[in-house]
Amino acid sequence: MSLTITSYFSKKGVPKLGLSPTIRIWEVTSVGQTLVIGSPDGNMSEVGDGFYKYIFTTGNGYDETKEYVVRSDGAGDLGNNERYAAASIAEDSVSQSTVDNIIDGMWDEQATDHIAAGTTGLMLNQVKADTASIQIDTTSIIALCETLLKYDTNRTVVDKTAKTLTIYDDNGVTPITVFDLKDGTGTPSITEICIREPQ
Repeated sequence: MSLTITSYFSKKGVPKLGLSPTIRIWEVTSVGQTLVIGSPDGNMSEVGDGFYKYIFTTGNGYDETKEYVVRSDGAGDLGNNERYAAASIAEDSVSQSTVDNIIDGMWDEQATDHIAAGTTGLMLNQVKADTASIQIDTTSIIALCETLLKYDTNRTVVDKTAKTLTIYDDNGVTPITVFDLKDGTGTPSITEICIREPQ
C-alpha cells in the first residue's frame, strides 16, 4: 500500500525546475503527534512543471487508517513565501449512513431497470425467471423419490393370464401401477417382453 504525495514550487509565479525538495510527515491524533518521516527528511523526486513527488509506503510508515500532516521544503534559492508547501492526509473513511444508503440503493433497486445485454442485472433477472418457473417443492421431491424406490424394491407380480405386471405399495396388497406386457409386435405376451405400457 502506498500514497503519492505531490508538491508544487514556483519562483515569482514561474514553475521552479531542478530543485531537490525534502518532506517531513507527522502522524497526528487527538492526543499527540509522531514524526514519521523527518530523521532524516524524505527526498522528493521531480515530476516536471514545478511538481515534485514522494512515495509514502507502508514500508516507511504509511497506514491508510491514520491521519498525517505534511510539509515540503523546496529549499534552493526560493524565498520563504515560496519555499514551503503543506498538506494534510485524512483517514479514508466512509460514514455508516453512507454505507447503509449504498446497500439500500443496491438491494432495493428495481431489477427490471437493469436489462442491458451482458450485465449482471440482466443475468440476475434471467436467474429469477428460471427459478420462478420451477413448480416442484421439497415435499414433492421427497414423495417422488419414495415412489421411485417402491418401483425398485416393492413386491412385483406378473399375471400370466392377463399378461400384466403389477407393482404393489409397501403393504404388498395395494397396487401402485399395472403394466400391460407385450412382445415386439404389440401382442400381449409374457415370454417375449419388449413393451411395458401402463394401463
